[in-house]
Amino acid sequence: MILGRAREAILEIAKGPRHHEVDAGPPSSINQVENPEKSLLMQERLEYILRVSRTLPQRQAEVWILRDLNQWTSEDVSTALNISRENQRILLHRAAAAEKAA
Repeated sequence: MILGRAREAILEIAKGPRHHEVDAGPPSSINQVENPEKSLLMQERLEYILRVSRTLPQRQAEVWILRDLNQWTSEDVSTALNISRENQRILLHRAAAAEKAA
């Protein structure tokens, strides 16, 4: 099931090291100083993705994750999910509408 694997991948990313788990040595660049904020923003984004994907019907969530989040082409999504491009477009449109309402 693609949706299950996509959620698992998202959860694995979310389990990555937090800013307080990274080497606490002196920062060598401005990027390391920004890590706590970037880490928090990434965590919030992942939580949002999981929350929205759980509210969508399975097919809509699969299309939304593959197209909008993973940047798959419509042809790749249609092939992977064995659906027509027209059906995929409808599912993506409905998912986008539900996302805006969330």
